[in-house]
Amino acid sequence: FNQNEELGKFDVVICSEVFEHVEDTGQLLYEITRLVREGGYLSISTPSGWMYRIPRLVNIKMFIRNPATFVKYFLFPERNWKEALQIHPAIQPIKLMNLLGKHGFRLIHRQSALWLISERGLFFRWLMAKEKKHPVKAGIQLYHHVAKLDALMNVVPFFQIFESRFVLLMEKRI
Repeated sequence: FNQNEELGKFDVVICSEVFEHVEDTGQLLYEITRLVREGGYLSISTPSGWMYRIPRLVNIKMFIRNPATFVKYFLFPERNWKEALQIHPAIQPIKLMNLLGKHGFRLIHRQSALWLISERGLFFRWLMAKEKKHPVKAGIQLYHHVAKLDALMNVVPFFQIFESRFVLLMEKRI
C-alpha cells in the first residue's frame, strides 16, 4: 500500500493471522499504532474465542479431561498469553476491539468467517461419508454450506458463536 506523506506512516496496515503467534501483543499493537496514519485503516484477523465457548463435543471432552487447563488457555488466554501460545490462542472479538480502542482505533466493520471445521465434529464425519460416494458433489456441498453459515454469521449476530476466525476493519481516530 502507498506510504503516506508522513514519514513511516501508512494509509492501510494488514495484520492477518499474526496476533495469535506473538508473545508481546502490547508491542505488536504499539507498532501497528505507530505505523497507521491518523484516519488510516487497520485490517486485523485472528482466531475467534467463540469457537471454545460453544458446547461442541470436542470442547466438552477437553473440559472434562482438564477443566483448569481448558479455562486457563481456551476461555481466558489473554490472562495467560505466553503459556497459551502453545495452543494457538483464540481471543474474543470484543476483547481485541477493546484493546485496539485503547490504541486509538474505532471499529468500521467486523466480518465473521468459518475457516475451520473440526475433524471430530458431526458435520465433518457426515461430509467424509458423502465424499466416499461422490467427492465432487461433497466438495460443492461443503462450499455452499460454509457460504450460507458465513452469510448467517454476518447478518445474525447470534450465529457468530460458530465463527472460527474474525476480521476487523478499524480506523485510527484523528
